[in-house]
Amino acid sequence: MSIQPIIFYAPHQDDEAIGMAGAVQEQKEAGRAVYLVLLTDGVSEDWLKILDGRTFCRWHHTYHDLPLTMEQMIWARKVEFVASAARLGADKIFILDDAQGLDDTEPYIDYRRFVPRVADAIKRFEAKFPGASHRLVSGSLDLLPDGTTNPTHRACWDAAASLRSQISDFKFYRVYTYFQPVAARTAQFQLNLKPAWRVAKQAALNEYKLFKPEAGRFAIGYHSAPELIDAAYNDDKEYLDLLP
Repeated sequence: MSIQPIIFYAPHQDDEAIGMAGAVQEQKEAGRAVYLVLLTDGVSEDWLKILDGRTFCRWHHTYHDLPLTMEQMIWARKVEFVASAARLGADKIFILDDAQGLDDTEPYIDYRRFVPRVADAIKRFEAKFPGASHRLVSGSLDLLPDGTTNPTHRACWDAAASLRSQISDFKFYRVYTYFQPVAARTAQFQLNLKPAWRVAKQAALNEYKLFKPEAGRFAIGYHSAPELIDAAYNDDKEYLDLLP
């Protein structure tokens, strides 16, 4: 059994719970140390507009009046990520760029600059933990409902592909496949979740649904992707790929 950790990289807060939580539990059960890495800050004007009342909340059927700054919303998203990681029993948690997270607008503005930044992060973890296993998202294969890819997710795939001559142990998990009906969810491989793994996954997803503004919990994950979180909650499988 490998004594090296297995490192899961979440491009955004909630990706680890949606697409990789069962795999985290699988590795924990196998006795591996599991490290979770958050890549970006999760900045989004769209989610801030829902919370501060500029956009109607479809979930609560109202206009919220939560006067958050962008910095406060980003911090609240990190709190959700840390709470999810605790539910999954992560042995260590890392947030890139001195716990700020990489700017999530960058892959939309300068994709060719962003991909090497993700690759550099992977190389740093490999140098720190030689022989570690690396798990990311299937960014080039995992399509949004409109048939496009998310640039931050795609950068994870492209960064790993650029390192294939240096690192061999990569696997990739699909996130957006949960937008599809169950029968249409696809990948090269499927992981059947044991009941205990699924319970832990659901607990992690619930951290993104916790709405207690008085406690600084704003359910930003669920406000942003309720259908995705609900679909992942109710599926007993995860979907994964390898580099070609």
